[in-house]
Amino acid sequence: SKQYEWFSGLLIFSNAVYIGYECEFLATRARNYAPDDQAAPLSSPAGFLVLQACFCLLFTVELGLRWVAAGLYEFLVSEDFWWNLLDFCAIGFGIIDMVVELISIQQNRRGGIGLGTITALRVLRVVRLVRVVKIIRVMKFFRELRMMIYSIFGDLKSLLWIVIVLTVLFYMFGIALTSGTTAYLVLTEKWHHEETEDMRKYFGSLWSSMLSLFMAM
Repeated sequence: SKQYEWFSGLLIFSNAVYIGYECEFLATRARNYAPDDQAAPLSSPAGFLVLQACFCLLFTVELGLRWVAAGLYEFLVSEDFWWNLLDFCAIGFGIIDMVVELISIQQNRRGGIGLGTITALRVLRVVRLVRVVKIIRVMKFFRELRMMIYSIFGDLKSLLWIVIVLTVLFYMFGIALTSGTTAYLVLTEKWHHEETEDMRKYFGSLWSSMLSLFMAM
């Protein structure tokens, strides 16, 4: 229904805004702690955790309602299977993220140094943003945009060949430019001369030559 479309679209959009704000807040906090040589707290503020729990609950309820409406078996074998799987993964990663945050809070309260490598799991929160793509499918007035995206997916094969051709060209000319630079800077003093600094920076290696060609394209 139209009401469901708006509810689902606004829920996904507000969740994306929340994730972006949380990311910026944590980055700013870490930057503010840096001048004092202090490590920023590993856990997010309690308010963020509450909002995350609310979003996770709402998305779980929304998925459950769609499952009940479509039927247990039909929900798993319908043409929307991959979209449903995306919802399952996004909700699952959200729950994992909340568990990591709760453990981090407990570690901080006990005076521990934090979760160490477990905090790397926070990178998984980016997966929740994939749900934003679903807005294009849910909201019917995105029909033209949806058609354009499907057209892009249909042209991926041609795009892949273009990337391969450009990579080969960059590789060939990169070898030529790097070889020429190496031959020109054969003398030791030229390698350390200020006039050749840009040459060494942009064409001193095969990788830098290829990157320079790409940037100049």
